[in-house]
Amino acid sequence: MNGEPVPRIPPLEGCLYCHREGTTVLSTERRFLGPRRYPLLRCNHCGSVAEFDYDPHSADDWRIRYRRVNHDPRYYYVAVHYRRRGWVSASDALDISRRGYAQRMRVFQAESGDLSWLVPLDAELPLALRAGEQLMLEMRAVTLREVSPTLLFVRPNRGTVLDSGKCYLSTHRLLLHGQRQPWAHDLLTIERALYNDRYWLIIAHDAERWVQYVGSYLEDQLDPQLFVTVVDYLALNRR
Repeated sequence: MNGEPVPRIPPLEGCLYCHREGTTVLSTERRFLGPRRYPLLRCNHCGSVAEFDYDPHSADDWRIRYRRVNHDPRYYYVAVHYRRRGWVSASDALDISRRGYAQRMRVFQAESGDLSWLVPLDAELPLALRAGEQLMLEMRAVTLREVSPTLLFVRPNRGTVLDSGKCYLSTHRLLLHGQRQPWAHDLLTIERALYNDRYWLIIAHDAERWVQYVGSYLEDQLDPQLFVTVVDYLALNRR
């Protein structure tokens, strides 16, 4: 390059997936039917493998497509967002990586009981809050279903729909501002909280019924893993 400095291309400096530096290796190995069109970028730490299309003379002219990802819960956010797409541009890939790192730190904080990053909400609800109770999170488009105790751990679309609306997580309860009526369940009544790449699901009960709160993964609100982690900590802290 006539003495010009070689640009530092981010995925070659460190892994976008696990955020370790110096662990990525570029491979141009051949396949049985001939050479690959794009080299493979492998991480020796997390084991992720991606096709990498880049210009060695430009730090910004590249794109990446993940072919194999690590499903460890630590990498939930990046796994969801890289896996949902095909080729990801440089700017989008870096944005996903940055947000993934921040989300992983938030999960670690919540697991450790540090919720200082949450700002209590000021919302008007039809149900009065208890003494010392604070609203912590709001989740939109939540469905409440009544389920049989024998069907507690099946898919989220089973059971009778009771209501839908905004769900609020407080320091004491789950509250649903439903279209039909307000609902509330103490965190002590939560039996299980689950999540995957598409939704979160919380199973609770009262004296009359078993219920499921189910919310889809919406990009502009808290992701299912982080929401469930906060719920788990607050519920444990109530016991």
